[in-house]
Amino acid sequence: VLPPHQIKGKRSMCDQVEEAANYIAHMQKKIQVLRIRRDKMKQLLSGTKIITSNLSKGSSGNLLNCVAVNPVHEGLEILITSTSTSVLGLSKVMVVLLERELDVFICISTKNEYWDVSTQNRGRGNN
Repeated sequence: VLPPHQIKGKRSMCDQVEEAANYIAHMQKKIQVLRIRRDKMKQLLSGTKIITSNLSKGSSGNLLNCVAVNPVHEGLEILITSTSTSVLGLSKVMVVLLERELDVFICISTKNEYWDVSTQNRGRGNN
């Protein structure tokens, strides 16, 4: 089904068929561009990527400040381990993600003796 603006003013069947062929070719090019983008993103997300910031080890040998980015379903899971909110606070991470126009659907932060607890749900179009 062609969009109405594609056949507007086209009276003959020949003109409509030609416009349909042009539209199909245009859509095939757009699909190919999107496939290439998707394949590049899949390639980037093919495995777990570990990015570290101010990496240090505690007395038990555990990583104190670490960011792990994992592909999940149709998005990313970002796991942040930090013992100091001044190094990598949740609000700083949220600001960076939103500046890059990335949608945050669920945000969970947990703290026991050393960790804070907060939950945030944000979807496309919610401010």
